Amino acid sequence: MISVDRAPRRGPPGLAPPPPDWLDDISLSIDKIEAGQVLHRVHRSWLDPIFFGPGRGVPPTNRFDSAGGRFVVLYAGLTLRRALAEPQLRNPQRLMVGMADIVERSASGLVADRPLRVARLYGPGLQTMGTDNAISTGPYEPCGLWSDALWAHRDQPDGLAYQSRHHSSEMCLALFKRADFQLKRADFQLLPKETRSLSSMFDEGCSSARDLSEIRFAARQVARRQCCRRRFSIRSFGRTPLVGPWRGGFLPGWGRHRLAGDGLDTHINQAFADAAH
Repeated sequence: MISVDRAPRRGPPGLAPPPPDWLDDISLSIDKIEAGQVLHRVHRSWLDPIFFGPGRGVPPTNRFDSAGGRFVVLYAGLTLRRALAEPQLRNPQRLMVGMADIVERSASGLVADRPLRVARLYGPGLQTMGTDNAISTGPYEPCGLWSDALWAHRDQPDGLAYQSRHHSSEMCLALFKRADFQLKRADFQLLPKETRSLSSMFDEGCSSARDLSEIRFAARQVARRQCCRRRFSIRSFGRTPLVGPWRGGFLPGWGRHRLAGDGLDTHINQAFADAAH
């Protein structure tokens, strides 16, 4: 019997191949995102949703951060479902969702002032550009090299599209910071139902920096009061998952994942349903 330690390795190594030497000689597979199309981010409520990282003096942290530190990157989803899955469903075997993971976060929609062209690092675009889907699911080390190569490519894409590791039917975007386009915030909603007063504050038309700072301050206060007190479990009730305290039944009004108003609860339902089944 061959021990596990001595067994020959099966299958591929898990690392995506680095960019090929011939990459700059081909035309990239490109997807176009129309100006005004909403891109989605879920973020800490007191942070600006328009953030190109990793930040000054910070080494590469996320998947497509520049390996050489030549530029900064903003991550977004084409759907709110994808944006919700990224921070909430990173551990597929987790049965509880921390209260802080919901209370502290908001969903923002961003729009660009011109059409965006992104390299297609999924589907047929993988073979066209000489890689495989480990670029979306494997270790991060080669991904920064791909980001650098695409940023410098003669086709000058504005970023790249890739498959979500946590929700494989959804596409993610990594946008490069370029001088000839700007992003602006199209909408802003707090996630949890317990902050409905804050949501109504925004619904009444708060759009100024002062009002946004008030929302951020209030969201921090809610998070501090509640994030350490309760944890919530994903449970199945027929085909609809329920969220409630780990002990003692369910909070009033928190039955069928009604965590936020204005349609957000529908997206949260679906994101958690996909993870629970």
